[in-house]
Amino acid sequence: MGLLYLTCLIAGGAFILLTLVGGADTDVEMDFDGDIADGIDVDSADAGTDGDGLGELARLLSFRNVVFFVGAFGLTGTLLGAIGTNSILTFILSVAVGAFAAVLMHKSMSYLMENEVGEAVQTDDLIGYTAKVVIGMSGDQKGKISLQSDGRHLQMLALTADESEKKDFRSGDSVLIVRVEDNTAFVADADFV
Repeated sequence: MGLLYLTCLIAGGAFILLTLVGGADTDVEMDFDGDIADGIDVDSADAGTDGDGLGELARLLSFRNVVFFVGAFGLTGTLLGAIGTNSILTFILSVAVGAFAAVLMHKSMSYLMENEVGEAVQTDDLIGYTAKVVIGMSGDQKGKISLQSDGRHLQMLALTADESEKKDFRSGDSVLIVRVEDNTAFVADADFV
């Protein structure tokens, strides 16, 4: 187990150090299709867009949070192993500290994103912009789009507009922002006029 802890410490620590020193920012999006149980069909990891369910779990399992879990898990395991702590207790404490570090990073980043200070984007100004679908959407299931506006990279929640002929959009599709309501973009085909 000592080698596992040391490997996690080195790998997680290297990514954390690169993030802190280089100011690197990494976003990893997850998308999957599959059946969870009989009669329940899930088409996206962002199914819980209200802040609960699978969407919240997907945000918690971002690359950044996993790196902090791995780094804290490795550091705790290495330190406790070096002082001769019982291996079962070392593993339990390493998982707990790793989970704490991941949740703390998740909550910190969520807080910072919600309270970001800077020039506000007028969402009405985004009408007519073309965007790329990051997380697919269909019907009344929310997805996520990505676009460039005034040299800034923006991502926002999106729904298929009622006036769109196409009702399902997959990751990578180009869409046109038809309107914005409550910070949610309503989109149609990119060639919609």
